[in-house]
Order: sequence, then structure tokens, then C-alpha cells
Amino acid sequence: MKKPEIAKLFADPEAPGKGRMTSCISGWTCYTINLVKHKVYGFG
Repeated sequence: MKKPEIAKLFADPEAPGKGRMTSCISGWTCYTINLVKHKVYGFG
């Protein structure tokens, strides 16, 4: 991730080298919003 302060918000306690983000069903508006966030936040 580009910003460490954002990365720590998504830290996965079960896998320290990875992050965790809950999304929703493809086709729902929230899915599109999460895709945009994924790109803007710099998630790989």
C-alpha cells in the first residue's frame, strides 16, 4: 500500500503480512465503490 497509516486500518491479525477488507456481491453499488477505494488506496 502507498500509505502505511491506511494499511494498518486493514491489518489482518491472523496473517500479519496481509490485509482484510469486506466487500459485497458483484453488481451491487457497494461493489463498485469498493473497487474504486481499492484503486485509490493503492491496494495491490
